[in-house]
Amino acid sequence: MIYPVRTATAIIATVDDDCALVLTLLGLPMPIRVYIFNYLGETQDELMGLTHVSKQVHDDCYRPGIEWKIIPTIEISPTKGRSTRILLQQLLYNKDNETSRKLRRFPRMHVNDVHKRYLIPLHRLAAEITRDVRMDWILSLDISLSSQSTPIGEAVFLSLPYALSNILPNLRDVDFSNANTTYRVLENFSYRCPYLEKVIWNNIHEFSGVHLNGDDMLSCKNLKEIIMDDSVFFCSNQNKDGISNLENHIHEFIFHHCCKTLERVSIRNAKCSDYYDGTNKDMVPQNALIKFVRNASSTLRWFRSDLNQENMTMLQKERPGIELLN
Repeated sequence: MIYPVRTATAIIATVDDDCALVLTLLGLPMPIRVYIFNYLGETQDELMGLTHVSKQVHDDCYRPGIEWKIIPTIEISPTKGRSTRILLQQLLYNKDNETSRKLRRFPRMHVNDVHKRYLIPLHRLAAEITRDVRMDWILSLDISLSSQSTPIGEAVFLSLPYALSNILPNLRDVDFSNANTTYRVLENFSYRCPYLEKVIWNNIHEFSGVHLNGDDMLSCKNLKEIIMDDSVFFCSNQNKDGISNLENHIHEFIFHHCCKTLERVSIRNAKCSDYYDGTNKDMVPQNALIKFVRNASSTLRWFRSDLNQENMTMLQKERPGIELLN
């Protein structure tokens, strides 16, 4: 099922105590309500639900003074008995009709529960069905899950993400957080969506096989931001030695395959493993973090990691233009 939405679910609209708080706010003068609403919500999915609380709140959300913007969103949800193939065929069928023209007003796509009922492995078939389908107006894709609770047996197979990477060539940002995908999903997006500027993937599962050297994002020539906290990266022992060696292998360091335009990077609580099954997991070495900061492009302005305070103090003197956090 595919349908455009201008709203989603806000935290305050789903928790009883917070709903009571919103009802209390409704008695305040309008300028004060607008001022308070500017502090609510951190994501589109949290902001957009405000408009469902009441008509008055909906009107407040579009008044002058609101600093955040609700982005019109196409929402895709799994429907019982429907497969990835049917979903893709619907996109193909609608590509030239009035529905397609209406969808062009929605630059963001959100896939709900990507691990449910999309589990038919149609890698090659997805490529065939989507050969002539392009939703080139979509700039933002969210296929994240709310928590990292997806059983291993319910991994997100490659078919749906592969199809989306094929039909969304102008993506600027994508969020895979908590999605336990199969191998090389990120590489597909890197190759087929070369304009990517921001990749969010918190809680990367070791089975997803995302490389710490940035090999999966090699084709992202415009990449500005990587947010990958609490993740397990693949890094062979040989590569780990290279990216941690402060004297030799000067061209080997964290994300060295995709670092030329990076501005913001977060890999807090990141681990690396020399096997795709996650055995022998270790925290990313301090020397590897140090080497990244020293060799990062001049564009880097912000880096959040597990650097200890001593190393952060040392690096701040060497690279004062980079804000270091842990």
